[in-house]
Amino acid sequence: MYLNHFPQPELQVPIFDSSGVRIGVVDYFWRANRLVGEFDGSVKYGRNECLQGQLAADVLIKEKQREDKIRATGVGMARWMWSALFPAGGNQPGLTQQLLQAGLRQDHRNVWDGM
Repeated sequence: MYLNHFPQPELQVPIFDSSGVRIGVVDYFWRANRLVGEFDGSVKYGRNECLQGQLAADVLIKEKQREDKIRATGVGMARWMWSALFPAGGNQPGLTQQLLQAGLRQDHRNVWDGM
């Protein structure tokens, strides 16, 4: 994100519904853009220690329900996996394209804290 001149996101931000109930904590949040970013690895849907006794399908359904609740707060959402960081052969959009499609704009003048 930094190398591609996107605004600096807030990290690990709790998101609350309209009644103040915490829905979850998101990986990235661009508050000014009302955009959430979520990085997923296939590990959380395929390894027993990550599933904690649940079926992968159930974990996926819960994640989808969480995403729907987050979107219902009025924010957009971009999701990506490792393959978006290293797109092979142009078969899949990279992170830059996904963030642009989600409405985030690059700014070559932006400065990140501590960078």
